[in-house]
Amino acid sequence: MAFQNLSERAQGSHVLRTSEIVAVFELAGRPAPVHAFARGAETVIVARR
Repeated sequence: MAFQNLSERAQGSHVLRTSEIVAVFELAGRPAPVHAFARGAETVIVARR
């Protein structure tokens, strides 16, 4: 997802928010815990395909 977001940002497209990524995994019935760091400025989403 990080590479997709970087690519979209370079093209001027929409960059996915953490909540959007987590929502897709939840719709698929897959848990996606979010770990924030850098005082909440950065997040890591841990999920499996």
